[in-house]
Amino acid sequence: MAEGLGCTQGNIGNYEKGQTLPPDAARNLIAFSATLGLVISYDHIYGGALLPKRKEVAHG
Repeated sequence: MAEGLGCTQGNIGNYEKGQTLPPDAARNLIAFSATLGLVISYDHIYGGALLPKRKEVAHG
């Protein structure tokens, strides 16, 4: 996950403990999630919107 977000494992640990995700990291999370079939937005990260169901991703 850290590699997908372009940060360190320590950063991921901090986010898991409740540290606010910076906007750049949130943008990376949105893009990374889409590659895994989960389409999310800033509302899911900051606004508490419920997560959508994951879609199947076709791998080339």
